[in-house]
Amino acid sequence: MDARGRLLLLEEVGEEPYRVDRLLRQLRRSGALDGVAGVVVGECVGCDAATPDDIGLFDVLADALGDLGVPVSYGLPLGHGPEQVTVPLGVAATLDADAGTLDLVESATTS
Repeated sequence: MDARGRLLLLEEVGEEPYRVDRLLRQLRRSGALDGVAGVVVGECVGCDAATPDDIGLFDVLADALGDLGVPVSYGLPLGHGPEQVTVPLGVAATLDADAGTLDLVESATTS
């Protein structure tokens, strides 16, 4: 995977945070996230910590992605949650992590 200059869209279903952490660490160590322009994390359904004492998904994401120096947005209505917004892949988009928005810059279809 080559994410250089691109927004990376992630979502997961039914994985505990420690497992998501392992997946993200593997991506980091492999160099797959080198040069990524930003990370969009959709709704991660069923990815809660097993116990209240375990680290939560938000903390895992912040720790694993926070030092990339790029915008990271968490919890957008994408993926397998109740609000399944369609996100076309391969089109230009702008991520505003502070506002929690992902805006398409170009159309996903041709006229």
